[in-house]
Amino acid sequence: MRLKLELKLVEGTTLPCNYMYELSSCLYKILNEGNPEFTSWLHDSGFCKGKKTFKIFTFSNLYIPRFQIEGDRLRILAHAIRLIVSFYPIEAIDAFVIGLFRNRRIEIGDRKSRVMFEISTLERMPEPEFVSRIV
Repeated sequence: MRLKLELKLVEGTTLPCNYMYELSSCLYKILNEGNPEFTSWLHDSGFCKGKKTFKIFTFSNLYIPRFQIEGDRLRILAHAIRLIVSFYPIEAIDAFVIGLFRNRRIEIGDRKSRVMFEISTLERMPEPEFVSRIV
């Protein structure tokens, strides 16, 4: 399951340039609000095949159409940005995950700067089609 989230800027405009840890923490916090046991399993275990363990959750960088770099900070110059969140396709979690992200605010940042966003659009994206040959 892949979800495209459109995030509207509500408060603040500056993030750390290296915001991935803060974004990851924010997403795990949202999932933890819905079901702490599921979040622990998602974070610690994932999907096992043989001796290998695969995380079944990933996310993209923030798609920021206009920004400016100021030292170690990233100033957002757009009113809305996008984020894609992906989960291993387990039918039982679809409604749960969509419900967690629908109509909510999220805060991303560190001690120096924070940005509050509102999830304005939540769209389930089609699953990628895997083929044996690149076209």
